[in-house]
Amino acid sequence: MRTKVGFSIFLIAVLAFSLPSLTLIALAQPAERVPVIIGFREFQDATLVKFHGGVIKYTYAYILAIAASVPPQALDALQRNPNVAYVETDFEVYALAQTLPSGVQKIRAPEVWDIGNKGTGIKVAIMDTGIDQTHPDLKVYGGVSYVWYTSSYDDDNGHGTHCAGIVAALSNDIGVVGVAPEAYLYAVKVLDRSGSGYLSDLNYGIEWCISKGMQVISMSFGSSSDSISLHQECNKAYNSGIVLVAAAGNSGPGENTIGYPAKYSSVIAVGATDSNDVVASFSSRGPELSVTAPGVSIYSTYEGGIYATMSGTSMACPHVTGTVALILAKAAHTPTEVRDILQTTAIDLGSTGWDSAYGYGRIDSYAAVSVSPKPITVNIVNPTGGTTVKGSVAIQASVKTRTSPIDSVGYAIDADTFTAMTHNPSNGYWEAVWDTTTVADGSHTIKVTAKDTSGNVDEKTITVTVTDIVRALAVAVKTDKAEYKRNSWVYITVTVTDGAGKPLGGASVVVTVYNPGGLVVGVGSGIADSNGVVRFRYKLGLKAPTGTYTVVAIVSLTGYETRSAITTFTAV
Repeated sequence: MRTKVGFSIFLIAVLAFSLPSLTLIALAQPAERVPVIIGFREFQDATLVKFHGGVIKYTYAYILAIAASVPPQALDALQRNPNVAYVETDFEVYALAQTLPSGVQKIRAPEVWDIGNKGTGIKVAIMDTGIDQTHPDLKVYGGVSYVWYTSSYDDDNGHGTHCAGIVAALSNDIGVVGVAPEAYLYAVKVLDRSGSGYLSDLNYGIEWCISKGMQVISMSFGSSSDSISLHQECNKAYNSGIVLVAAAGNSGPGENTIGYPAKYSSVIAVGATDSNDVVASFSSRGPELSVTAPGVSIYSTYEGGIYATMSGTSMACPHVTGTVALILAKAAHTPTEVRDILQTTAIDLGSTGWDSAYGYGRIDSYAAVSVSPKPITVNIVNPTGGTTVKGSVAIQASVKTRTSPIDSVGYAIDADTFTAMTHNPSNGYWEAVWDTTTVADGSHTIKVTAKDTSGNVDEKTITVTVTDIVRALAVAVKTDKAEYKRNSWVYITVTVTDGAGKPLGGASVVVTVYNPGGLVVGVGSGIADSNGVVRFRYKLGLKAPTGTYTVVAIVSLTGYETRSAITTFTAV
């Protein structure tokens, strides 16, 4: 029988009226097996799990892990297997609960509607107890259920429907209206009728969101326990371009009380404020807090076609989710850009600037949507700052434009005359070579400036310290093939030698793989053997984007300068 363990996800809301409680006993789980999630180092070994008497529940597509039930006596053997990275309990999670009405007016969402933006068509996943599909104030465009007793994603608790209404209740002259009333709601039912669920189901729910192209995931649940697999899934969704929003938790007013997944850097953590913009006493505090939103006495839709008042960071979270939908409906943004917009446009409360109770302040939907996205942005990829040595240094920059084509990209060293950079179609970067042979030791600035055909300009400046290290090393990086089909292994070999071609064993090597969009999708480290060689494997996912991937190897060794090398491969 499944047992409840340390990871508890709390539905951050409590109804203003009472409902009958129901204690559930998990079914279909033999007493002699323990539900776990097994993480693997190189590949998902289903045979190993079955050999030890395990019954597989899910084989995840985006992380190297399998959810299964295994005999207790198999745990030690699994943990000692060299291909097993971790074994963690498939702990039960709970919806966070308290009481609430509407903060839509407070965050100025109606002013956004007045300029013709209601979040139309933005795909929002409500990961919760489901959504009441027959509620007259909601339109649900699809969904999925991963709770054990039903394949229906209808809400049988109420919490998920309440959160969905805050995001996108229809503007239809009845009941309430949500922050983004024309956003597309999707129900991802991972919590059951009692408001609890299992970690394995949360992970699979996130994978569904990635595979179905969700643009925002709203997570009004939390836990005091960390999870490797949940962290990995959140990172995968973030790297896929999905904005993740989560309730900070109802464990305030103490410091460092924010729960998971809100605590992860890939997730926007949301605290709760009342109608007077005062932080709620229950709202969790901590360094991970991003913003706050209305979360006390919020009136919204509820299961059974009715309405209810609830409070909690569960209710604050969908106010931010709806605002994200409005932001994305105006212009495409990365998750990082969305976070920056929310934080820079928030109404500063509490101490001046960021603080652990309010984050950057209470969100302002109208201000967030009114921010004009940069038409052109520059980021210096290599060098990233720090120390370099005399010789030939590659300067690489990524340049993105939202409107007009790029007109020119140039760079300057120490404010010298700008020199044109060359676009490299194989990796998408703009590149130049900086000859530091005669450059004085010490600090130097590199500034890259780009302009589009409409005259929009952006620039990026970094500081690099140049030093003269006598001994040089050489780095070569290559892949076993130039082209790979998806769902295959990429074998990467890095070779390190001195200036005379002699192998340098013991060198520290870090390899980073960037996908065609410039996102980091793989990082590995190792030590060169006596032949100066270290090898890596990168798994190209089944649904990985096609195009040109870039592999950057950075090598360091005491007594030698740090060097890097770059190669590319293509996914088809």
